[in-house]
Amino acid sequence: MLGLLLAGTAIAQPDRVGQDVMWARDIGSATIAVDGNLDEAVWAQAETYTIAWDGVHPLPGSGQSIRDNPAGLDAPLDPTNATVYFLRKGNELYLGLQAQDASIGGDRGFFVGDGLMMTLVRPLDRPTTFTDRDDYFESSAVREEMFYGWQHPSDTTATGGQVPGIAPKAWSTDFGYTAGDMMSATPRSPEAWEFAAVVDGVANDDYNGGSSFVADNGYTFEMRIRLDSLGWDLTQPMARMPLTMSIMDRDFSWPIDAERFMRHWTWWQGRWFNNFNEGMAFIAGDPSVTVSSGPVPAYTEPEFTVPSGMNTPAPTIDGVLDEPVWSLVDPQFKIKYQATAEELDAGLPGAAAPNYTFYFHPDANPVLDPTEGRFHMYYRENMLYIGLDTDDQAVNGSESENTRDGFRFTIAARDSLKDGLGGSLAGVQFDFSVDSTGTARLGNYAATLAEENPSAIMAGVSMKNGSTPADPSDIDAGYQMEVAIDLTALGFPANLDDEQIYIALNYFDGDSLEDDAQSYGTRTWVIGERNNGASLYGLLSSSALVNTASDRGPESDGLRALGTAPNPATDRTQVRFSLDRTAEVTVEVFDVLGRLVQTIDGGAQVAGERAITVDTAGLSTGAYIYRVRLDDGAAVTGRMMVVR
Repeated sequence: MLGLLLAGTAIAQPDRVGQDVMWARDIGSATIAVDGNLDEAVWAQAETYTIAWDGVHPLPGSGQSIRDNPAGLDAPLDPTNATVYFLRKGNELYLGLQAQDASIGGDRGFFVGDGLMMTLVRPLDRPTTFTDRDDYFESSAVREEMFYGWQHPSDTTATGGQVPGIAPKAWSTDFGYTAGDMMSATPRSPEAWEFAAVVDGVANDDYNGGSSFVADNGYTFEMRIRLDSLGWDLTQPMARMPLTMSIMDRDFSWPIDAERFMRHWTWWQGRWFNNFNEGMAFIAGDPSVTVSSGPVPAYTEPEFTVPSGMNTPAPTIDGVLDEPVWSLVDPQFKIKYQATAEELDAGLPGAAAPNYTFYFHPDANPVLDPTEGRFHMYYRENMLYIGLDTDDQAVNGSESENTRDGFRFTIAARDSLKDGLGGSLAGVQFDFSVDSTGTARLGNYAATLAEENPSAIMAGVSMKNGSTPADPSDIDAGYQMEVAIDLTALGFPANLDDEQIYIALNYFDGDSLEDDAQSYGTRTWVIGERNNGASLYGLLSSSALVNTASDRGPESDGLRALGTAPNPATDRTQVRFSLDRTAEVTVEVFDVLGRLVQTIDGGAQVAGERAITVDTAGLSTGAYIYRVRLDDGAAVTGRMMVVR
């Protein structure tokens, strides 16, 4: 019986490799000298990704853009064509870049020369104390901005121009040079970031010392980054770290050729180096993925999973999360102002969300009730359902985003692109908040869609245990919010099974007090604060089915499986069953390869419906088979899902 069930547990999940994930193979005992040559044999075994103008731009955030085009050209005359190489040695990441470029160079200002920009994340900088950190903006938080290219505000010629033949400069938030350093300065933390370049041509001189144009051939970058200096560990199984990569390309500028000069950018999942506004890419590592391990495996694990409610009735959107489905879907996101690192890790899914969450407290008053918002999501047919449950003790009716209660849901639309960004999906911003009467207020595109297509969006609010909105004289128990969005209105297909969505979440918690002078508001966002940042990848998984309490499972000799709840599970689930006699019960959990991963001794269980708790915190995302076995030999099996 177990073998038959296992045969049907394949999960139809998209392979992310080449879209937003690239493997970094481990080089083992080999060594790499960071000299800009990429001449070690292991580089030929590296996984590569091409960033090219008019090339493949994977969703949601890859693309291209013309930045400066005084001649009005239709396209670059020397378009970007660069190959990125990925390797690692233990927890040291090695990156190589080979760019074809006929006109290499830079300028004194920011973002106006050739080079590589990367957004990395630095979990080591997550706050451990909040004494003087009421505002935790992106500009002062966990970003590690990295740039390697031709930007030299200090090293210039006597006339203020760029120095011909000068090497590129590597600067970042914490390592290498600072943005204003001269090349004679000492780079910071060379043990953490090592870099070198080789230029086939002459930078900042299109005449190469002569009197007419001489084409350069290109440049090569090579670098090593100690990932523990950021807080990542790619030596763990199926590990990943988020980043973006953008190639800046300035051509025919030394001297300016008025008929050919252009600046253009091409990027993998993000054009800047200080946000994830367009998308988010990942570098992956695993002990088994080496330069000698053969083809790399698929990488299918999403950042979060949205289960299918195909076997459940459609909910009534009244704001009351009382349908059985809501109790069976664990919250994918638990968002709280000034959450600790432990709370972030426990309450947010994937590799990016726990490390790229920010908050803002726009006033100086103390925050007395930092309430957790628990977001549950599932889909059914063409509808995405979102449930928010909070225990807010001071429910506000304000409309201002500085003081409101509610949330902002930003999603990358399938039917619209960002203006001028050639491939990056546009983010659509839905605002839902509690008004002073305790009903749902819709804002931004939620209000627009409700006016244009009322059946495509529904929202409701309910007050918990007699709570009253906008009444500072009482202590509330909280509120619930229920939302339904027809994703076909955003260009999604009618059948959402195994579709990819890209989102950002912003949770508003405003508290009005009897002494209004002490009232305050906070907002806490995952990835993006407004309509930018819809880049967190979720899978609408047809394999993650929500089971209701009425589901009946296999039966064997008076023993019946009744499913698990919640399903999918994150930290724990209950295996439910009924038996017609007292018996010693054992629950076994198997992975999809049939390997026993957990055994729970349930002890003596009397006749009736019973449940045994399974700890799923240590299990990876995926499908599992459980077996309920009695001491007299009777056994039944069932299926459950674990999501992260």
